[in-house]
Amino acid sequence: TLHASKEFPYLISFEKKLSLLEKIGIDYVYVLPSDPTFFSLSYQEFLQKLQKKVPFSQLILGKGAAFGKNRLGKEEALLAESKKLGFSVQYLKQTFAKGEIISSTKIRQLLKEGKKVEAKKLLGNLHFIDSTP
Repeated sequence: TLHASKEFPYLISFEKKLSLLEKIGIDYVYVLPSDPTFFSLSYQEFLQKLQKKVPFSQLILGKGAAFGKNRLGKEEALLAESKKLGFSVQYLKQTFAKGEIISSTKIRQLLKEGKKVEAKKLLGNLHFIDSTP
């Protein structure tokens, strides 16, 4: 049962997310640490460490994604850094419904407000909400 007062940090569990990624052909998922040291890295340091740990040639991001301390690694900065490190960056187009951007933040807000029908519409093909972290 969904409660309007409940917080929704995850729309789906990590295990379900991995399953969905596998279904669309993703072979590897690298889970990054979430500790204070990690969050204090600049976007340049983050990309260098990631490139060293898991060499990649292309980075695909959602529109508006930002990396590094204080989220300074925005699109323009990431594009410049990608040239230095030798990889390409592709930003996915934003998805809209009724003129509004569809985002996990928006869906969480709708759920918090108890607007389950509206949230389900934005979830599209994901006809479930998994409240387990």
